[in-house]
Amino acid sequence: MCNNSCKPDKIFHILLYILIFIASTGCGRQTGCEIFSPDGKIRVSVATIDENRRPLLNYSVWYNNEFIVSCSPLGIRFADGSSFQENLEVISFRDSTIDETYTMPFGKTSSVHNHCNEKVISLQDQTGHRLQLIFRVFNDGIGFRYSIPGQDVPDTLEISAELTSFRFTGDYKYWGLHLNSYRTAYEKEYTVDVLSEIPPEDIIALPMLVRKSDHAWIALTEAALVNYAGMYLKTAGVNSTMLVASLSPRKDNPAIAVRAATPLTTPWCVMIIGDDPGRLVESNIVLNLNEPCSFDYSWVRPGLAIDDWNNDQTVKSTGWEGAMDNRTMKHFIDFCGDYGLQYMSIDAGWSGADYMDTTVDLTRPIPAIDIPMLVSYARQHHVEIFLWTLSTVLKKQLEEALTQFNAWGIKGFNTDFFDSDDQETVNLVNHITQTAAEHKLMVEFHGIYKPTGLSRTYPNLLAHEAVLGLEYSKWDRKPTPEHNCILPFTRMLAGPMDYIVTGFTNRTENDFRIVWDEFNAMGTRCHQLAQLVIFETGFHVLGDYPDNYRNSPGSELFRDIPVSWDETRVLRAKPGDYIVIARRKGEQWFTGSITDWAARSLVIPLDFLNQGSYDAHIYADGPDAASRATDITISTARVTEKDSLNINMAPGGGHIMHFVPVR
Repeated sequence: MCNNSCKPDKIFHILLYILIFIASTGCGRQTGCEIFSPDGKIRVSVATIDENRRPLLNYSVWYNNEFIVSCSPLGIRFADGSSFQENLEVISFRDSTIDETYTMPFGKTSSVHNHCNEKVISLQDQTGHRLQLIFRVFNDGIGFRYSIPGQDVPDTLEISAELTSFRFTGDYKYWGLHLNSYRTAYEKEYTVDVLSEIPPEDIIALPMLVRKSDHAWIALTEAALVNYAGMYLKTAGVNSTMLVASLSPRKDNPAIAVRAATPLTTPWCVMIIGDDPGRLVESNIVLNLNEPCSFDYSWVRPGLAIDDWNNDQTVKSTGWEGAMDNRTMKHFIDFCGDYGLQYMSIDAGWSGADYMDTTVDLTRPIPAIDIPMLVSYARQHHVEIFLWTLSTVLKKQLEEALTQFNAWGIKGFNTDFFDSDDQETVNLVNHITQTAAEHKLMVEFHGIYKPTGLSRTYPNLLAHEAVLGLEYSKWDRKPTPEHNCILPFTRMLAGPMDYIVTGFTNRTENDFRIVWDEFNAMGTRCHQLAQLVIFETGFHVLGDYPDNYRNSPGSELFRDIPVSWDETRVLRAKPGDYIVIARRKGEQWFTGSITDWAARSLVIPLDFLNQGSYDAHIYADGPDAASRATDITISTARVTEKDSLNINMAPGGGHIMHFVPVR
């Protein structure tokens, strides 16, 4: 394999290109090929011999004529010790172009353009066994996967490892989620370091962000995770700049990761590539690598919700204590109706006092909760109901429970505590999603791995959690403004995210305190509000007390803010420091901006607006926000696309603008 003795200097790049060219066009049998993006800026070379003339399957990627990864090994290893990697012969190529447009009910854009060049490379080993390597090259990145056709092999394949790797050409800075376990909920802070400093024992979850230069950014993730094990990354060795795939092992036999019959197609390994980190945030490549939806999803309705768990059903400023009962749920529903929220999410406790009790019956609520009555009451307020479920219980009762949910009239459910992405768990998650679609129910997952674009196939899948979210403020100091400024460039690249947003008990860095039933939130009021624009999801959930929102400055934005968008543009971005996003719904635009603990002033050109005048409703950190995080200033200005606006953010601050065309 290529090793780190190959220095990423200019002479090395020239020599390596010559060797790859020879490998791709060599005398006699074909040993490689090239694939280009539609705009020609991304080039991929695939070869069956490496730069040392060893018979190893590998690939290289260029962006704007600069190496991104070089001579990166590919392949699959099986439990019996055999593998697809060495001494492979190319037996055919098949080229095609995909150019289509489809619609989504939520996400970065309502209309998604899927345009790429595809090459299917058919290979054969010395025993005659066949493997297909499929590459799709987009203007914003690449996807590649393996396909093992039905052939003279055992009916059931057992895969112990993928030999997929990403051999970067330098010691680049990265942002990675070091989980160090295959049995977690992806809820941790991100590590920021250089590739050579990754400890050999560490396991890094996807997505992972890598900065090659100010004009070359790469994110690694996967798409279309179906009947397979989730992929992680490990370093190839001490001081290495090469990352290698590591699959989540099966619980019944940790020596293998995947057990499946042929034909078998793996998920897509994905590299999102751009000249600015904002271009990665705008990408729809993960969606594009999934299969299209095959059913009518007009009943899917993304929306804004409030949940009762984060505040323990506590009702403040009303003279009585809340509980898991009808009266308290009505209190939350009343707030939803008054502030234009589409959903009330009834969390753990409605089916049993102990939410981890695996013996509860999801068709029988506790006596204090009357779900049909609450559904009827909510609809009188133009609100619909979601219910929380424990995944182990739902697995046992899936068809029965969803049939009852339909009878009650609820619109969707949340299911929790998967804490794995081994093959069995992946299949369960996909089965729940498909079954929910058959019942016309929306679903979101908590305690779960990152999304992989399955929302294209099943648009009723509104969000995955898979994030250290605002709920951690109840017991930790980890959901900081800096953490929030990393998420758009890491976790959010995988797809819709349920973070729990917009706490109104706002605290500065010095004033923040951990109080279980007070739900303090780090950063300013505007930092919290801006998350409604910045974080992508089909199901935004407010976590604070209803009475903390009522009549509080900024809460009027709940009535105006959409969850689904027609267009998204990242205007300014620096991972971990700040981000400014503009999103359009119809003729109206919203911008959301957040910063880390550093105060910032940014100039934002308004050239994303259409021609004509707009009223800009501006929510800004107030003059005292640095010391009093709830301080907010609300104003209006008449602007056009030719204007620029200065935005000033306090430490841990934010900024929101809502642009309405003037008629």
